[in-house]
Amino acid sequence: MATSNLVLRTIYISPEVDDDLRIEAFDNRTSKNDLIRKYLELGMEAARRQNRERGVAAKPAVKAVAKPALKKAAAKPAAKAAPKAAAKPVTKKVAVKVAAKPAAKKTATKQA
Repeated sequence: MATSNLVLRTIYISPEVDDDLRIEAFDNRTSKNDLIRKYLELGMEAARRQNRERGVAAKPAVKAVAKPALKKAAAKPAAKAAPKAAAKPVTKKVAVKVAAKPAAKKTATKQA
């Protein structure tokens, strides 16, 4: 199953249920995740069927309400922030004094 369209949720189940899932997943050569998704969908469908039989109207899906609002928000261009001053590279001009080779000192010779 492609995981690109799935949402990660964390649930807690009893160790007994986890053992049952492990055994069934092994017997059917599938994963516990696939079984959990399958049973969740079957349980939700059973609950919907029960609600229809009792005459309880189904609640509108959140996706149907939220999706158009998200599209509208995405269609609006974002407010532009004030442009940041471009960071100039730090370069310092350093004057380097190159000392000339010291001239040989002329020493006066003493004449005796």
